Amino acid sequence: KMYDAISTDRDTMHEAYICGAELESGFPVLPSIHAKPKESVSFREIQKIIDTKDKVVHFYIDDFWFEKLWTNADRYIPQLKCFPFVIMPDFSVFNYMPEPMQHWNRYRSMALGYYLSSKGVHIIPSLGVLTKDDIWTLCGVPMHSTVAVCTNGRIKKPLERKTFVEGLQTQIQILQPTNLIMV
Repeated sequence: KMYDAISTDRDTMHEAYICGAELESGFPVLPSIHAKPKESVSFREIQKIIDTKDKVVHFYIDDFWFEKLWTNADRYIPQLKCFPFVIMPDFSVFNYMPEPMQHWNRYRSMALGYYLSSKGVHIIPSLGVLTKDDIWTLCGVPMHSTVAVCTNGRIKKPLERKTFVEGLQTQIQILQPTNLIMV
């Protein structure tokens, strides 16, 4: 089923970001992509980059730096299109957050990924690795695609590393990605 509603006069929920999307458990389904970028740059740095060839933009930075993308995605599309690939925005989702907050931030990431893709930005899906049981974060992520994952704050402590690796292994078994980009 395609999503085609905007519930508020001023689209305060940014439903336009998912108009036309097929939904899986409420999350927009992203297209599959095959990419092998050589270098990653953060969204904060894109204005400084002159040679964009073989680079991928990532959002594995504090959410504060790309909240502006959520509120006005169209403003940043021309800049993002200069890069061959962009890892979808990755709003923070942590185990200790209340579930509705986890789902909202994951939804925002997926919605922006879908919207940017619909505007011609080549989006690489980002995995939301929490635990091996949190496969809901895979809703909308295509199988047999290049995917990306962030290791920030997930591998220094032995228990966190174990949880991350187990969750990532589960997601890899399910999605069978063609390429995994670790940032």
